[in-house]
Amino acid sequence: MRSLRKTLVTALIVAMVCGLAGTAFASTVAGKAFTDIGGHAYAKELTMARALGIMMGDAGTTIVRPDAPITRAEFCMVVVRMLGREQLAVALSTYQPTFTDEVPTWAWGHVNVAVSMGIIKGYGDGRFGGSDNVTHAEALAMLVRATGHDPGVIGMWPVNYMIAGYDLGIIGKVDAFAMLPATRGEVAHFVYNAMDIKRGTGTGAGYNPAGAEKILRDTGDAAPPRRQWTGLAGAFNAAGKTLIVGGHARALADSVYLWNYTAFADLYNTNVRAVANALGKVVFVEPFTPVNVVKGTFKEYDNTGTTKYLVLADGTKVVYTVGTTTLSLNKGADAAMTEGGQLANGDAVNINTADGKAVFVDAFRVNILNKLVKKVDVKGVAGWTQDSRITLEDDTYFKVSTVITLNGTAAALGDLKANDVAYIATKDAATADLSEAVNIEAIRQTVQGAWVSDRRVYTEAGKFTWYFTLRLADGTTKELKWYVQLTTDPTLPTAGSTVIYGLNKAGDARVQLAATLSTNYVKVVSAATGPTGGKYNVTFDMRGSSVAYISYAHTWPNEIGKIGKITVSAATGEVTNFEILWAPVISGITGIQRGQVFSVDATNNVVSIRVYDEALGLTHNYLVTHADFIAYQSTTAGAIGAFIPTADLKVGDRVYFATVSGTDLRVLAIFRKFTQTTWTPH
Repeated sequence: MRSLRKTLVTALIVAMVCGLAGTAFASTVAGKAFTDIGGHAYAKELTMARALGIMMGDAGTTIVRPDAPITRAEFCMVVVRMLGREQLAVALSTYQPTFTDEVPTWAWGHVNVAVSMGIIKGYGDGRFGGSDNVTHAEALAMLVRATGHDPGVIGMWPVNYMIAGYDLGIIGKVDAFAMLPATRGEVAHFVYNAMDIKRGTGTGAGYNPAGAEKILRDTGDAAPPRRQWTGLAGAFNAAGKTLIVGGHARALADSVYLWNYTAFADLYNTNVRAVANALGKVVFVEPFTPVNVVKGTFKEYDNTGTTKYLVLADGTKVVYTVGTTTLSLNKGADAAMTEGGQLANGDAVNINTADGKAVFVDAFRVNILNKLVKKVDVKGVAGWTQDSRITLEDDTYFKVSTVITLNGTAAALGDLKANDVAYIATKDAATADLSEAVNIEAIRQTVQGAWVSDRRVYTEAGKFTWYFTLRLADGTTKELKWYVQLTTDPTLPTAGSTVIYGLNKAGDARVQLAATLSTNYVKVVSAATGPTGGKYNVTFDMRGSSVAYISYAHTWPNEIGKIGKITVSAATGEVTNFEILWAPVISGITGIQRGQVFSVDATNNVVSIRVYDEALGLTHNYLVTHADFIAYQSTTAGAIGAFIPTADLKVGDRVYFATVSGTDLRVLAIFRKFTQTTWTPH
């Protein structure tokens, strides 16, 4: 029998170790604690009990039966787990409790611990009654003793413990009756409340309340570790397994139960209560309303009187105390508030207050403004093994473990794209490549329309503000302002061409994402290898204007000097496809025909081409419009030279051009004007 018991104990210990062992993966949101508590009055309390390992489902399931009664033996297990004495219970699980009736074998360890601590005493006739349902009075009595408040209980049973349970706040919302069996849901509610009351001076064997501290300790990050924190939730770091609560990073368990939240991103800038297991790792997070948070933009200090105020842009004034109110700027080290000077006009602040006074100020100061995102690298994605980071247009990069918003909505780093406009608060912008982004606000807004006109407003010597007008799809026009002043004239799109601009936070034009004619014809001018392999910074001639794009699509150095049609992504500003229509050497190119300019209508950008088909003895006329062709001067070596505006084409000019494959009567794209004059047109 003893050998069997030892085997069972060993198996139980192995199961506990395997169940408690953490993994090397990132922290994730746990699923439903129990599958049968949806809409239940005590669903939150049952969820926390599951998160802390206090209450588990029936026989390893997720069924808890919240309205079913709970036995005295089962309740001993709940209380012992609540007190963190599970390991001791395992050690005492081979010793049969000394009661005259049979105690369930699986409960021996927990009953022994509860009895030794003076939490339960059994019936007066020597029986334990392990299979009897625990009553409200019995459950309250055990919890009053477990929290060290037994010495203060006076009067007759069971009224005395009912009163104690009420006065201590353990009863809470339960409509309790002394002799009524307690349900599992009610017990979870009792335990939820009991863990958060100050301990008394209980004298049960082996019980040490550690002064007046709670079971869910509010203070002391050393051993025994702190068990709960309240305050404003900030950055969540999945890989690092931390969550900012009240301005400090708190360690997370591998799996965390969120109450009334579905994702860690939902916690940002909300008041939360984070509850940790016995190891000090957060396993449960719920909304917490007692802490008031004032959010806004800091404007100035008001230190004119005895009472000191933080004044926000909307006029809100919050009292702060010099030397007592704590401040964290850009997630830096906590510092006591001085009499002004630490915050600056424009800082975003989240002020935790108590009794109308600022207790903690979580402030962000954007020091990277209006920068374009170049790329993002997410740890674990696409083989990236370094810290997650964001690289900006100037090739500076920052480690990222923060909350990100995209157009005001919570987002992940992987949601950001090239050419998003970023506003970043960092710990130390002076050492960008070694610093950390602690708050990222990304903007992705575009406007598309046909180019109409532009104007310049000179504001100071050598500088002007540039405005331009687009005609939108609905026929209306919209004037945009370029985000910074210019000192040289910008390269203008061709009138009537379709352009796409990315806007910044202020609604000003920040980047030209694409400039497209109905067919996006260009000549490849140059291609330089970008900062990462396989990526090129390509310069094109687009109807006489120089434009540059990023592309992964081709080996661009091989395309220099060729004419073709590019496809540009409006979302990323990258060239995603290049269709070659004309190469520098004519011979061997299919789809090429020779002809001459027959007429030119420069006003309407229409040109006709006449071609004589010698094989058939026929003459073909091609009528092409501005959107369907592009003309370039040829060089004496047969290469492609400078762009030729429509108005510069002349009747009789000899041309080569490409046509749509399989189509006889539509010119696809390209004229080349020759300098020779000896060819006689048909």
